[in-house]
Amino acid sequence: MEARYHHEATYNEVIKDFPVILAASPDWSRWKIRHSYTKNDGEKVGRVVLEGTWLNWKTRQAVAPSADVAEALSRLPRATGFEDLKPLIGAENG
Repeated sequence: MEARYHHEATYNEVIKDFPVILAASPDWSRWKIRHSYTKNDGEKVGRVVLEGTWLNWKTRQAVAPSADVAEALSRLPRATGFEDLKPLIGAENG
């Protein structure tokens, strides 16, 4: 996780989130997303970049997300320079 703060926001201000996919594997088992936050007037508040994978909590192995989560992720805009990541799931793991 990487976080950068640009300006303070107070509890009564509306903050908008603009997520962009920076990188992902074809099965969405790996992903990197940048969230850019702005106030209603367009002033930048901050940015958070998250990189991760989905895990099966019982086996602690990487898994692909459910079809509805994968579909929701695929609807997010992709960044210029989008990077294809190798999946963490081997053919033997399904």
